[in-house]
Amino acid sequence: MQYIRRGAGPLQLAPPGRIYFGAVIAVLVVGWVAAPLIGQAFWPSTGATPTLMRVVWALATYYVFIVIHRVLKSRGTAVFRHLDAGPANG
Repeated sequence: MQYIRRGAGPLQLAPPGRIYFGAVIAVLVVGWVAAPLIGQAFWPSTGATPTLMRVVWALATYYVFIVIHRVLKSRGTAVFRHLDAGPANG
């Protein structure tokens, strides 16, 4: 994703952003274990390899979280915020 710089200072994750990216990581970790088992359960004879199922899980996670990010953005929930530079010392 590309973000347009709209403020001064570096970007930092806002509290909703920490939850958002924490959820992304959690879903990917769960998928690392669960995707091969799901593939084996639903398609035992089709040759659904663990690697293929993990790739499908990662792509599905990517697209689902794009939608979630757009929903957050439409509600005005900031995932990132700008750090204030603060008053200059000197």
